[in-house]
Amino acid sequence: MKNLVMAGLLLSLGGCVRNNSDNPPETPKVLQKEQSVVSELKSYRGESLLEKLYEEIMSHDAALEQLDDAVLRIEKYGADSAEAFNSYYGKCRQYYREAQQAADGISDSSVKRQAYALLAAGDNRLQALVATDTLLLLQAAQRKQTLQDAYTVMKIVKTLPAIERFAAGNHPDSQPLVGLVKQYDQLISKVRQQK
Repeated sequence: MKNLVMAGLLLSLGGCVRNNSDNPPETPKVLQKEQSVVSELKSYRGESLLEKLYEEIMSHDAALEQLDDAVLRIEKYGADSAEAFNSYYGKCRQYYREAQQAADGISDSSVKRQAYALLAAGDNRLQALVATDTLLLLQAAQRKQTLQDAYTVMKIVKTLPAIERFAAGNHPDSQPLVGLVKQYDQLISKVRQQK
């Protein structure tokens, strides 16, 4: 099902990409020759040319900027939302770990069994109490991954036309490489003749 959704997203986004030959878009700055290698690859998002291209395309599209803001907001909201539960649950788990260690130190075996039984019952009640939260956190993590996957596919769909235009319009002359191969062949031949 997830693959069908991704395929549908690819097709729908791919259908939105048009090549307007009357007014071809300019080469993105990150791909222009004037840019240094370092400045081409550096971005606040990381070292990715994909991200840099997307950032530039997004800077000319208000809808993409809003979408990017929404993605950043939900990531922050998700982290904040999970933090409250994780802090609460971490304290509960810490208590049960420490109580288990304390019970391990009880020398009377019958009292130790009672302590273990109390802790097991308490832990079972805790697990029942947080079962819904645990499920919601799992669902949120799955949704986050689905969003990240879909967002990555969208970035590829939005940037692929730019790199394809760049590749088609900026392919360097092959003659220097042909000359290089010939020079290697000549030099190899000379080296072999010296044996």
